Amino acid sequence: MNKFDKAAPTWDAKERRVKLAEDITSVMMKKINVNRYMSVLDVGTGTGLILLRFHGKAGRLTGADSSQGMLETLKEKAVQAGINVETLKFDVVADDLPSENYDLITTGMMLHHLEDIGVFFRKAYAALKKGGHLCAADLESEDGSFHDHGAGVHHSGFDKAEIKKAAEECGFINISVETAAHTAKERDGEVNNYAVFLLCAEK
Repeated sequence: MNKFDKAAPTWDAKERRVKLAEDITSVMMKKINVNRYMSVLDVGTGTGLILLRFHGKAGRLTGADSSQGMLETLKEKAVQAGINVETLKFDVVADDLPSENYDLITTGMMLHHLEDIGVFFRKAYAALKKGGHLCAADLESEDGSFHDHGAGVHHSGFDKAEIKKAAEECGFINISVETAAHTAKERDGEVNNYAVFLLCAEK
């Protein structure tokens, strides 16, 4: 059992996580014309804080994560809410996604866990239908204080130009990168605010 499996049952208890997902998804909805015919895949879905907000707006919803504990919590939440959700055990580095299968791929606060973010962009590009969209949110460059340093965190946020270039190199077009939200986190009695970007791109 990894740390995310252990954290899954109480993941949503932190209000800042729920608020950040709400803010990010709100901007996604403004950038992408979501409709009932769309198939949405949320990578690194966790407990589905982003994915479940597409209920009633998009069609097929799939949550992908490497943590079985997170997926189990997502399934429990979906059942309680009467929402039909598919789950996929998926490791971004080791596994592949079905080709040209999704209209929209989303991800939030997952990229900093990848040593090579290009792996995600390449696999997302292959999994999107022609004309499909990608929406990826994560921390903008910060001083390293957001996370407890240890295994599993490879980036202290990202420069906007850097993240745009990574998407371009994998074939994406019509790319925009903007500050979409802010989140506060307390450490050692001090509250720091962090900016979160949203990249939107088209295949």
